[in-house]
Amino acid sequence: MNAEVFNAILAEVQPIFDQKKFENKGEYYANEQYAVKFEHDAQNKVLKLFVAPMADGKPEDFQNLSTYLFEDETCLKDATCAGLDFADTIRTKCGYKRNTRQITGTIAVPKGKSDGNNIDTYTGKILAIYPEHKQDYQDHIAKYGKFLYVEFYATVIAPTVKKVFEGGSKKQIAKIVDVLDEMYCKGDKICGDIAVGIILCGAADFDSQMAENIKTALQDRKYLKTAFASYFELSLKSPKAKEMLKK
Repeated sequence: MNAEVFNAILAEVQPIFDQKKFENKGEYYANEQYAVKFEHDAQNKVLKLFVAPMADGKPEDFQNLSTYLFEDETCLKDATCAGLDFADTIRTKCGYKRNTRQITGTIAVPKGKSDGNNIDTYTGKILAIYPEHKQDYQDHIAKYGKFLYVEFYATVIAPTVKKVFEGGSKKQIAKIVDVLDEMYCKGDKICGDIAVGIILCGAADFDSQMAENIKTALQDRKYLKTAFASYFELSLKSPKAKEMLKK
């Protein structure tokens, strides 16, 4: 793992390390209770988080608790996403409460500007389709102090999109497919990964029949369909990818 990628991951995990007094032990970070380390599996194009309990000052039996797809080794935004995912996993595994920062005043909901290609732009477009989630977005920002898009899309938007595909309304399906196709084809790398790996795979929910229904809806969206098929197969093969998408 190169230094830039490692630092991007560490930046998201550092607040936990500071709060819980983790120290740099060279190959891993540890406090009195847990040891944590990160690895880059270049062959399988993933970043991995390992956590082990501490016993007599040494880590015991590191377990791979989270795996994050990392196809482009130069994409620091993907490394940041991995760091966010790893931070949430560490909190869950170790029982650490999140330090929340309440925001006062009105929280603006992003607008889907036609010339934008970032996650805020497409969040605005999706919230325009599902206005019932505008309050969820505001509550999310108020709770976390920033937009944790992986968590928001996995826990709020993906379940809604799943219901849309289950409902079978061609009009409603077409609306979200239009945005996801644009998100994947015209958005930046984060947008593409969210559209396919979080929203569509989350909607499929590891159900092969649901995945086939989604592929049918994507029949005329060549690139989006191909990407979804690849991500879905990965989610079935990788228990760690499954854990990430279940968040």
